[in-house]
Amino acid sequence: MHNITINNLKSKTNVQLWQFSVSKGNQGNYEKEKHEIECGGNAIWTKPTAYKNYEDKLNILLVTDQTYTDIYEFKHSDMDYRDHWIIDEGKKNGVIDLKIIGRLKYGSSIMSGFCRYSRWSIANRFQPIKRVTLEELIQNME
Repeated sequence: MHNITINNLKSKTNVQLWQFSVSKGNQGNYEKEKHEIECGGNAIWTKPTAYKNYEDKLNILLVTDQTYTDIYEFKHSDMDYRDHWIIDEGKKNGVIDLKIIGRLKYGSSIMSGFCRYSRWSIANRFQPIKRVTLEELIQNME
């Protein structure tokens, strides 16, 4: 799966990379969305605030935990928020649809290094990766 994921990434162009860290506090919601994909459903998340700046890009999300990095392509979705999500009305920004690309055998600390960060900023939200392009990330992983 690891090598297939890297090969899948090599075919992507005009990319904006994003990162999200899985923690004890958000792992339950993340596992529910992964389960949706495994069952053939749509995986959705709340749209990142900065998404409007990158709508013209192919947005690739690195979801990192201690052991692995799951890779998704994402775009705007017309779906509604999940019933179990607790979001203040004033903070609702829309929803994105996640499409799985694959999984890498690198955990959070290794992936942050590949992206030229000493560590990820933990803010329980999506963050655009600014220090590397997709091509540079792939080179750093190989």
